[in-house]
Amino acid sequence: MVTPSQEELERRRIVGINAETVTHVTSTDFPGHWPGEDHSWNLEHFKKNFKVQFHTNAQHDASFSLIGLDASVANAFRRILIAEVPTLAIEDVFIYNNTSIIQDEVLSHRLGLVPLKGNREGLNWMKWYKKPTDDDPRSSTPSDYNTIVLMLNINCTWKEKGLEKAIAGETDPSKLYNNHN
Repeated sequence: MVTPSQEELERRRIVGINAETVTHVTSTDFPGHWPGEDHSWNLEHFKKNFKVQFHTNAQHDASFSLIGLDASVANAFRRILIAEVPTLAIEDVFIYNNTSIIQDEVLSHRLGLVPLKGNREGLNWMKWYKKPTDDDPRSSTPSDYNTIVLMLNINCTWKEKGLEKAIAGETDPSKLYNNHN
């Protein structure tokens, strides 16, 4: 078995973060990745070398490093953690009367990006809303148990009164409209 130099081992340890790519993150824990070396997965080697180092650990926030772990396995842990965190987000938007300069689709998309705060009891109280399809048009109807109603009651109007009247040819929205942003 060929033993690589310390310099080569150090080079392999570093994940490269470049302008548009990430390098040296391929899985190496299989035989034949490096000629003459056997890096097949071994439970005893894993137990001896794997460490979790916590940098911060609060109720709603944690920062830690997974040491001695292949990047692909660390990514699998990351994806599992993200999948297990319950989230609350706006999924379907029904717009009644949009008089703003923002198109309905853009407004809906922006609402979907708003982080919502809730608790487990509130999530358990809500029922699943199943969007109606062509096959089953009455599969679910919006109700108090599966829908939250948010009202944005503000008007975007022309500046036409008093000193706030826009000058002809003006293109700045701040000078043309009230409540434009």
